[in-house]
Amino acid sequence: MKIKFSFGQKQKKDNLSPVQMLVSGFFGVIGPKCLIAPLDTIRVSKILHGNQGNSILWDEIRTQGFPRLFSGIACDVIRIPNQTIFRYLLFDELRAYMNSGVADMIAATAASITFHPIDVIHTLMVSDPVKYPTVSKTASLVWQRDGIKGFLCGLHPTLIGYLPYRGVSLSSQFLLRKFPIKKSPVSDFLIHGTVLTCAQFATYPFDLARKRMIADESVHGMNYIDVIKDTYKKRGFTGVYSGFGVTMARIYAFTYLQHKCTSLAQSFLYNFNYLLRKHKFD
Repeated sequence: MKIKFSFGQKQKKDNLSPVQMLVSGFFGVIGPKCLIAPLDTIRVSKILHGNQGNSILWDEIRTQGFPRLFSGIACDVIRIPNQTIFRYLLFDELRAYMNSGVADMIAATAASITFHPIDVIHTLMVSDPVKYPTVSKTASLVWQRDGIKGFLCGLHPTLIGYLPYRGVSLSSQFLLRKFPIKKSPVSDFLIHGTVLTCAQFATYPFDLARKRMIADESVHGMNYIDVIKDTYKKRGFTGVYSGFGVTMARIYAFTYLQHKCTSLAQSFLYNFNYLLRKHKFD
């Protein structure tokens, strides 16, 4: 039996299967999430501590080491594949009964609600890895303190901010596309990053309230409106947008890395399919 491989020839790109598209999408998210984890850590520190966030985080890095910047990655590894699969399967079922855009919005909202407890654990681990060193330890502490309610902390601002986020995203994209911008990878990157930045700016106070409700002991038990008021009272208007500069950097970094990681995964799968198709068994 001989196995013949054809190298050096122009490869025909086979269509990827739904599972392969899902796999490439997963790597397109989990790869960038791991690479930009330090930006997430810096952002959470600035949200919780305001202008003192950088100095506090730097002191923690000196005592805990460089891995301090990558706290909570385990939650991303758990959440992203499961949330992606859940959202895809639900969307696939719903789109037979309604508009694809509406189906995607419902699927995304349902996925956010379902996996919100993992986001709570992730935020706590990023905020204080000494107190919350592992997923299991963090989950146990949340359960002991607040029970099931603790795993739903910050869900209200997440849900309330979702519709404005989608609305601003779609309207920003529509407005930007009206300009005579030549289509290219660079313009697509800039447009996508700008759209996400506008949407994030419009709903950032909700995101800040969610993080503080989860990890800031000084506002424990407050609702999101009181948290926003407390932030404004103590830090002023700019305090409501603590960490937004890091968020902008994160958006553009994630957009670029997601494209690169997804393309790399798809290229690997195309080559994999090509080799399978070219196998000849004599």
